[in-house]
Amino acid sequence: DCSWCGLMRYYYKKIRNQFIYNPDYPEFTTLQQSFWAVVIGVIMGVITALWRGIIELCVECIWKTVPEYLYEVGVFTDLDGHLPLPHYMWICPALFGGVLSYISAIYPIPGQNEWIESLHNRGIMDHSTLIHILLISTGGMASGLSLGPELPLVLTAGMVGSFFGTKFHQSMLSARVMNLTTASAAVAGYFDFPMAGALFVLELPHRMGLQYFEALSPAILSSIFAVLVNRIVTGDEVKGYFEYPKLNETLPSYMSGIAFAYAFVGLSVGVLYTKGCLFLKKWVDDWFHEHQHDDQEDFYDVEKNFSHTAEDTPLLKKSAAKIIESEWNEEISSKISRFCDTLGYLGISDKPTRAAVAGTLAGVLVGVVCMFVPHSLFWGEAQLQTIIDRGKTPLPIFGTGDEPTALLTAYGYCITDADDDLTPEGFGTACAGIITITKILVVGLSLGTGIIGGHFWGPLYVGCAASHFFVDIWAYFSAMIGFGSQISEYPCVAMLCIMGSAHVVIFRANIAIVLILTLSIQSFSAEFSGTGVSSNYSAIFPLLVVACFFSLQGSKYTVFYSQQRCRGDIKAIVKVLRSIHDDGSVYEDGSEYEPTIYDDDDSELKSTEGMAQSYDISIDSQLSFENNSGFKNDTSYVDKDNESSDAISYDNDQDNSSRMSS
Repeated sequence: DCSWCGLMRYYYKKIRNQFIYNPDYPEFTTLQQSFWAVVIGVIMGVITALWRGIIELCVECIWKTVPEYLYEVGVFTDLDGHLPLPHYMWICPALFGGVLSYISAIYPIPGQNEWIESLHNRGIMDHSTLIHILLISTGGMASGLSLGPELPLVLTAGMVGSFFGTKFHQSMLSARVMNLTTASAAVAGYFDFPMAGALFVLELPHRMGLQYFEALSPAILSSIFAVLVNRIVTGDEVKGYFEYPKLNETLPSYMSGIAFAYAFVGLSVGVLYTKGCLFLKKWVDDWFHEHQHDDQEDFYDVEKNFSHTAEDTPLLKKSAAKIIESEWNEEISSKISRFCDTLGYLGISDKPTRAAVAGTLAGVLVGVVCMFVPHSLFWGEAQLQTIIDRGKTPLPIFGTGDEPTALLTAYGYCITDADDDLTPEGFGTACAGIITITKILVVGLSLGTGIIGGHFWGPLYVGCAASHFFVDIWAYFSAMIGFGSQISEYPCVAMLCIMGSAHVVIFRANIAIVLILTLSIQSFSAEFSGTGVSSNYSAIFPLLVVACFFSLQGSKYTVFYSQQRCRGDIKAIVKVLRSIHDDGSVYEDGSEYEPTIYDDDDSELKSTEGMAQSYDISIDSQLSFENNSGFKNDTSYVDKDNESSDAISYDNDQDNSSRMSS
């Protein structure tokens, strides 16, 4: 028996050390990293399936069960009564906005910028607010505010990955991989995008494409298993999300050029979305945040504490980070400041109370807008199909026919009846423009409440409505001048290209959004064109690539998330940075340097000169924030063989202008 026990212990340790974790050499190998990627994918698949079910249940309860009950007991009435049921549309967001904003002010929660900043500087994120994020974000999504699940997914999953990294004493590089891997699994599992979800998370910390390539393989592996397990738990079929207008099997060659025009329109929409949402977000945020003195810092005021590396800074150059200057007009800022002072004079000196007032006011504004344009309620994922087919698909969640909750949209405009012969084409050009503007208003106000939530679907939603507006206007003017009708000839191409190029301006994830838009296509319905023929969607892919990449290049200086930047931990040997001749030789200290030569016979290097030196970075304990005093630790990348000359140091207590120094 003892011999069998010893043999079992031997093989257990051997398997553990090779596949799971080796205590003597804690840094994960590629095999161990893949094992944990699979484990994380399975866990995230189950969690995302359960959380999505909880969210749908909460939305159903708040927007169907509760209003039906209140209508039956007489709290709300029909349109001729003392309190018509449509007023529930603004009362509900106002109540949730006030309560959740109050809680968010008591328990400060990091946002997208903080996740990006911690990923670059530490690789990990404090997980002490994980439960708060889950609860508050679930309430925010159920409230009707335009707050989606992708940001809470990235934050909470990143915290779980950070916990794994610190638990197993990984280096900063390996812990960062765990952070990205877990976040990729969560986003992919929730939205059923196995590779595209991972690419979105990997591209999100940067402004010109993913740079943490070491996380690519485990992130995709974990996302695959997350999607598989999610579908096993939910039983969902493998299919796309949306039906688009009919598209031909092939497209004329000139469409590649017209894709640039669509990209310019999408770029303009993305800039409008960015400017509008940031203005409204700051406007609401300034209602309840005190204007602090120069010697005070707000823990989660990323615009003050941090800045992003300039877009034109070379990847390897150790230059000072560029500080993003505020673009707010001084007159507007002074008015906001006076309004904040007025709230203080009224006796609202407590910050959580001011936050509750601001959240309530923002909720009222959102609700009033959505009472008349109900398309803009919620974060837009479920409502996007209604915008794509111009209202032919009824708005989800709300009742239809004789159901009591059908009264919720009684005051709404731009709502079409699929059986109405008077509007066979759906809502018109004016409605497309109105929906575009109102969605920007709703998203900006919702983000300003401080309630944790994302807006991934916001740019897609706005881009879709704007594409209808653009195509209609262009078709009208091209008919007048007799030129340019080709631009409005394919509304489906215009829709997808404008949606993608608008989204790239905000999130900078051009590869991911091309894949997501392509994979989300369920079909091209022939019903929209009346031809009776559906089509192949592969023709849209190259045009999406053109539009999204053009938009990425054209919006370099339009910043939504200020912490998106190049990675700062790359170290190159001096020789590879010197000028090179045609024969491969380079100058070194005034003399020519012979390149490394490979010997095919023994497969060994003739010269090992120039081998990369290693880093010794370890995270021995979990990150903690004390008294919400901000990021206060220094993280240095030190070359052990040459500690003084080539170390790249990050000192977060220094001024932003000297963030990166060598």
